[in-house]
Amino acid sequence: PNSMEIIKYNNYNSMDIINIIKQIGINYPDIKSEDIAIVFPNEKLDYKKIDELECLLYDELKMKANILHNTKEIIEGRISISNKNNIKGLEFPFVICVADYIVTRDLPIRNTLYMTLTRSFIASYLLIREDGNSEL
Repeated sequence: PNSMEIIKYNNYNSMDIINIIKQIGINYPDIKSEDIAIVFPNEKLDYKKIDELECLLYDELKMKANILHNTKEIIEGRISISNKNNIKGLEFPFVICVADYIVTRDLPIRNTLYMTLTRSFIASYLLIREDGNSEL
């Protein structure tokens, strides 16, 4: 497996994240929930996406979520979900970064993506919207 994987999508779907987690589980059978972080580095994050993902994680994988902007700490046995502000300084074996916005040459946007993707020490997955305007 690669240490960095870019996955392009047309319409955001939480099942894409579930499928990545399933693949991580196949590639790394000893994985624990707390080894994975899902980050939404958006400036204008729709927090309903996090609520939906939290339910889907449990329904599909029987994994409980740790919403970092609420708890401010890693919780054993729970997969971490964060916005860009609560992931800084933390490290995880695996990070799934969901960039559901157009990536441009704007320096703050690129710095945020870099900061998010470098939180992992085994592999990072970047889900990015494919729409011809991204400059990635």
